[in-house]
Amino acid sequence: MALTINKCCCCISLPTACIIVGVLGGVFSLIKSIECLTDLYDLHQIGQINGHDDETARSSSKYDIYYVLVPNIVYVITSVLLIIGIKKNSHLMLLPWIIINVIVLLLYVPIILFFFYYADLKLTTRDILKASGIFGLVFVISFWIWISVYSLFKEIRSKRNEQLPENEKNLINLYPRYEIVQLNV
Repeated sequence: MALTINKCCCCISLPTACIIVGVLGGVFSLIKSIECLTDLYDLHQIGQINGHDDETARSSSKYDIYYVLVPNIVYVITSVLLIIGIKKNSHLMLLPWIIINVIVLLLYVPIILFFFYYADLKLTTRDILKASGIFGLVFVISFWIWISVYSLFKEIRSKRNEQLPENEKNLINLYPRYEIVQLNV
């Protein structure tokens, strides 16, 4: 991929910017996870107080909380791996964060289209334009952050490849190749 940058925001180095992204993303997701766990605990307490009258409402609310809780926990883990990978100069530890955020960026477009489809029924044109501006700005910032982390990934990987001994530099593929092996039985 040709999209790589040397500095983030013109004055911050890539490792510093990526650590900031990892810390802020991890802290935000951790706070959101704790909030979901407290909501889940509150639902459990309400169910014990009220009995089993609203079991279907409680179970649907539980699933809604899990849809928020699980991605946030995954994002906390990938943010921690991002920070550790930067500190240890391990490009493979940056890979989970990169993959998760590619999935998020790819899902962003259908979510926006879904929003606009249903928003068209209830919102005015002015509100839709405001929302599209906000969605566009968030998408551009998210994409820029992803490009920053990907650029750091490529930089760390190239530095590691330069540090390899001469006999390993001449290898065609530095990573293990998995081939189909046929056994003659």
